[in-house]
Amino acid sequence: MITNIKSALQKIPEFEGVKTTIIPVRHSEVLIIQRDKLDSHPNLWEFPGGGVDIDIQNEKDIFSEALRELLEETSLSVKRISFLGLKSFINSEGNSHANFGFIAEIYDLRQVVLSNEHQDYRILGFHQAKTMLFFENQISFMDDLITTCVSI
Repeated sequence: MITNIKSALQKIPEFEGVKTTIIPVRHSEVLIIQRDKLDSHPNLWEFPGGGVDIDIQNEKDIFSEALRELLEETSLSVKRISFLGLKSFINSEGNSHANFGFIAEIYDLRQVVLSNEHQDYRILGFHQAKTMLFFENQISFMDDLITTCVSI
């Protein structure tokens, strides 16, 4: 996994798409959200995020897009956001994607207002949240967060 944002941005041309995953954190809890029952992946639990278009020469673009996704899906206010790492995945159509992971320290996780893309949310401890996640990259980002917190 690449943990340097500048190195990660240089990898983007190798991929057919770019996605963000944002882990909303407050103390030792995280927020996960459940996709709508009519979504392409109905009822699955995930972190906020989504596909983005960015300028690979502008580091601020990826942070802005991550914040936009978080705000759009949860309406949460961010105290601080930091880059967690870059992972790759192949989507259901067989296309390779770069997945930028972020940790977003939130003022109050209980202030969630979900978009119509999601139907429910949970505020859970790290390990419990990990057991509910569906996407492999998000589980891997959760492992990275747990490791980061243990090593601090």
